Amino acid sequence: MKKRLFNLFMIMVCIFFMNASFSFAEDAYFNQIIDMSKFYEGHTPDKLFEDGNYLAAINDGSSSDFFEVSFKTVTEINNITFKWYDSVNYPSDFKVYLRSNGNWINIANENAYVLQNTFQPYYQIKLNTAIKADAVKFVANKNIGQQRLLMERIYINEDLIMIEDLAEEILKNKDIENLTEHQKIVFFMKWISENITDNLGTADPVQTVKNKKGACGDKSHLLIALCKVKGIDARLVNLYNYPKPGLGHTITEIYWGGKWRIYDPTYASYYLNKKEDLNNYKNPDVASLLEIKKNSDIVDNNAVVFRLDKYNRDFNQPAMYAKGDAYEKANPSGTIGFDIPMNFPAKFDLSAGSYRYGKEDGFNSDMQDINSIPAGIYTLGSSYHNVNHIYQLENMEKGKEYILEVKFIDINEFNFNINVNGINIKNQILKDNKLELDFIAINNCGEIMLKHNYNEYPKNVLIDYISIRKKN
Repeated sequence: MKKRLFNLFMIMVCIFFMNASFSFAEDAYFNQIIDMSKFYEGHTPDKLFEDGNYLAAINDGSSSDFFEVSFKTVTEINNITFKWYDSVNYPSDFKVYLRSNGNWINIANENAYVLQNTFQPYYQIKLNTAIKADAVKFVANKNIGQQRLLMERIYINEDLIMIEDLAEEILKNKDIENLTEHQKIVFFMKWISENITDNLGTADPVQTVKNKKGACGDKSHLLIALCKVKGIDARLVNLYNYPKPGLGHTITEIYWGGKWRIYDPTYASYYLNKKEDLNNYKNPDVASLLEIKKNSDIVDNNAVVFRLDKYNRDFNQPAMYAKGDAYEKANPSGTIGFDIPMNFPAKFDLSAGSYRYGKEDGFNSDMQDINSIPAGIYTLGSSYHNVNHIYQLENMEKGKEYILEVKFIDINEFNFNINVNGINIKNQILKDNKLELDFIAINNCGEIMLKHNYNEYPKNVLIDYISIRKKN
């Protein structure tokens, strides 16, 4: 028997393997049997996994992946739900067993289904007859993505509302056979506006529904999930660095009638290309992001809004993200995804000789401060979004030498290119996770671009700090 403690750091999220003893079966390398009762004293089965802890199993490809979790006490199981870490790597062919009176009972998976939402899949099994059990075993024979199990949480006897069920409930008694895609989307947005309060939440739609709270991104993820379970394609759109660097807004773009169209679940609103469609609630010509960018007056003049209390925030004026300026001035803006590159700007005012984002502490949290750091520059590469950097240099002294420092948390096996404008590179070196770039200012203004070529998930690095200073 071997004991190992795994510490795994994944980009965007800190993922720590459970701090417990792992026993590996001889015929199933890296498979894990975890006696939760020994480590999580006092925890009931529905609290096995605390925030930030993940249960993982990685297989060498020779046998099935599995994990086995023992409960502290015998528990009567009515339903059990497995939540996986991401929508890229998860099991597709599996069996679930409960241990009752020393015997393993196959509760199969014919009543289970996967919710493939924008973040994480769920498997939920509802039992016709409750089973008293002291352990659960999950065996995966086939996986989507990598051959590994990365479990975020097990819910036992929690009445989590799956998105498929919620969509059915929202559209119940709505003559669903004759509803247009637009009408379904509006019903979904109305439900979100009436049931999800404004607060910081989680991007996971199931948890947003459970907690009944969420910000713009949480509501957008929920709307996307509701659309997808009804066969309507949808995607996230972000408006970054508006009204100031670090801030922003998340909305959705939903596909129907041959094109993508903008819907904002925060205000339960959409925007029309033609004023004459203001009273057309069945199939109006809802504008796309590209159309709004070309003519932002669409937002100011042709809005259809169902949540006026939030839309009319200040003296009956539209809230800041419901104005055309938000779509015109946000930078960058567009569809987000690990395979969709976006260029994130950061201004460096060098009138005082130096400028800096973040502090050298080996951590990344201060680089994600929305009140002081431009959006996106805490990372470089492909993860939740695909990030390149553009450093906009202002108020330089012509002919003077400057040095750029970018300190990475860990840049092992990560490559990027450097493009410049308005400066001449004198020397550059990448050593000990730090990029040092010496350059001469040709003009008062210039640009430095850090550009990568990755479009896989995840392939990125986190950044400790970025600084530019004039050399003495």
